[in-house]
Amino acid sequence: MELRVLRYFIEVAREGSITGAAKTLHISQPTLSRQLKELESELGCRLFVRGNYNVHLTEEGILLRKRAEDILDMADKTIDEFQSLNDVTGGDVRIGCAES
Repeated sequence: MELRVLRYFIEVAREGSITGAAKTLHISQPTLSRQLKELESELGCRLFVRGNYNVHLTEEGILLRKRAEDILDMADKTIDEFQSLNDVTGGDVRIGCAES
């Protein structure tokens, strides 16, 4: 399970449509559908009930959405924390002078 695929899953759940989510994510609809099928295969359960023009989450899909949001929040916070380690927020400046 990859973070990228979890982001795809969350976007489809928000949009309620694979086509709409694909447009938002700037990827093709067949690619997104394949990624979701692989996620369902990996987890061993259906995550969506697919209709003609929309999709709805199953019970398992609702559970995964909650977990995926938590996982992605933690991953984003971790990245932010490590990026902020490189930010210099304070320190000492010493200037030396000599008379010539």
